[in-house]
Amino acid sequence: MKTAQRWWTAVVCGSLLAGCAHRLALLPPGNPIETPRSLTARQAAYAQYTRGLLLERRGRLGEAIRAYRDALEFDYHAPEISTRLGAALLRAGQAEEALAVLQRAVEDQPGYLPARVWLAQWYSLAGRFDEAIQQYEAIVRERPDELSAQATLADLYVLRGDLARAARIYEQLVTEDNDSALFHFNLAAIYSRLQRFPEAIRHLSRAVTLNPTSAMTHLALGFVYELTDNLPAAIGEYERAVKLEPLNIGVYHHLARAYYAHQELDKAVQQYQLILDLSPHDVEALLALVRMYLATDQLPEAERLLQSLIAQGRDSAEIQVALGLVYRTQDRPDEALAAFQRAVTLAEDYPLAHFYLAAQYDDAGLRAKTKEHLRRSLALDPEQPEVLNYLGYIQVEEGVQLEESLGMIQRALALEPENGAYLDSLGWAYYKLGRYAEALKELEHAAALVQDDPVIQEHLGDVYARLGRGVEALSAWRASLALKQEQPAVQHKIDEMQHNLQPTPSPSNGG
Repeated sequence: MKTAQRWWTAVVCGSLLAGCAHRLALLPPGNPIETPRSLTARQAAYAQYTRGLLLERRGRLGEAIRAYRDALEFDYHAPEISTRLGAALLRAGQAEEALAVLQRAVEDQPGYLPARVWLAQWYSLAGRFDEAIQQYEAIVRERPDELSAQATLADLYVLRGDLARAARIYEQLVTEDNDSALFHFNLAAIYSRLQRFPEAIRHLSRAVTLNPTSAMTHLALGFVYELTDNLPAAIGEYERAVKLEPLNIGVYHHLARAYYAHQELDKAVQQYQLILDLSPHDVEALLALVRMYLATDQLPEAERLLQSLIAQGRDSAEIQVALGLVYRTQDRPDEALAAFQRAVTLAEDYPLAHFYLAAQYDDAGLRAKTKEHLRRSLALDPEQPEVLNYLGYIQVEEGVQLEESLGMIQRALALEPENGAYLDSLGWAYYKLGRYAEALKELEHAAALVQDDPVIQEHLGDVYARLGRGVEALSAWRASLALKQEQPAVQHKIDEMQHNLQPTPSPSNGG
């Protein structure tokens, strides 16, 4: 370890403990404090200071603080005593007094860097990142060779949201110390947030090479691979993480999700079962396992699992929603409705329960109740694109509250811009509002994204017809019928348009 790094470790790590009985141990090399004072006062000050360190080591923090105060009575300008007092006050929860002491220490001796370190830590804990950054910038200017201080400054930039500046610092750090797994890991984390995934993968791969036994690094690398849709590579990293930390529930969740996304459903089921072996009350794993059963058409298994949990007294809104989905998939509407109603009873503030209850009411033709529970779901969580689109589309179909509905659908698309169903809803809202050119643009976009939806094709045909483009309307309606044959209304539109497009016979001239 470099000399500067040894000093930084002593300041940041050692000073967090009991400190050192010798005052020069807290001073950076080559920076002695030359403040004139009488030898007797100095000796008295450091006797009290040493006593305070011993008391702090023994856990007697209040007495240590009093000893540090006594020490300052003899030597008011000793920066190490002020710094130690400020640190002890901070540990004791006397934050405002600690701030005053540390600020005075920095003002009194600007070159004494441990005081700046503790002051920066105070600002960081208080969420005052701009002021913490100012202190670390001063430290880095004074000690540009201190890599740990630069890393801390970069981390503060991350907390402030200045990712580009943080990345530049870490890029310099990995140049100076290419063997630091931590520096590579942190730089990769920043690149991931900047969506610079190839660079993130490169630095995480280097971190794995430097520290192959770090499950966290394998997990992070797997997650970036997953974000780039490289599922085989993601699965490989998650499997390595599981081997390193076989009791880490979170790693199993990542691996199960990756198996599911890669369509390895049997393996996904096995992982969720393993999670439940380790943590039987893991609701996320329970519901995910139910989803796996649904995806693999193992509906009886899903129902048995949920009913066994209820029989064990582990009923919950989440379990009732899952049970309702099983019944819904099995076309058992009365039981599905009862399950969703039970979910709302168990947790009135569970948005998903209201959403599925609304969908069940909609299937039953109870439109007023449908809209009531969709609105309650949105009141609990306004940023649900599926609910926003559902309620917006229902009202558009009814021809009511069109402007409000348009706003809801636009909010849904802001959250999921390339969702073909939401684009269809938007186009249909424009159609109902008489804004046919805008409707055509959105519906053509929707049809390009979702090519197997008969409703989108019907809507597209309706817009073409309104714009007087009968041939294109016929083409779209016929595409709708090809996707779903039993549509009398669409067939009627086709018949009517064919009749309208027939040429009118010319009148014969009589002789």
